[in-house]
Amino acid sequence: MDEQFEERAQEAADNLEHAANQSWQNMEDAAQQAGQDIQSAAQLDQPQFNQPQQAWQQPPVQQPQYAPNDPNRWTGELYTPEVTPPDQTYSHPRQGGYVDSYQVGQQAPPPPKQEKDKFPVWAIVLIVLLVLLICIACTILPFALLASWAIKLPL
Repeated sequence: MDEQFEERAQEAADNLEHAANQSWQNMEDAAQQAGQDIQSAAQLDQPQFNQPQQAWQQPPVQQPQYAPNDPNRWTGELYTPEVTPPDQTYSHPRQGGYVDSYQVGQQAPPPPKQEKDKFPVWAIVLIVLLVLLICIACTILPFALLASWAIKLPL
């Protein structure tokens, strides 16, 4: 009986080893196929320089590649913004005379905001003391009631 058991165990181990080797081979094949697919897709995505340029297409611009420690990496084209002249709001010079600061269609400036009165410090202290008194009373009161009830019990 032990011989049959050992034979079956050996047969199961061989089958398991064969299945593991087969699945490993399948994974290697799938990885190689994926690598080939990626390489073929990358080759398809590369631009073809032999094709004629359309009127709306611009030729690809080759940017110079600089190494990370290349001292010439900062000598590329610099961007300088254009200076625009300030807008002139009046096309003709002002005439002399009375100038009213209030213009039609504009609202008068709002009145300055008054600072709100702060809550008085004595009221804050009083509120804190009352809260502490309530906390102490709620802690001591049950013990006092329990003690008075215990005293009334006959011994």
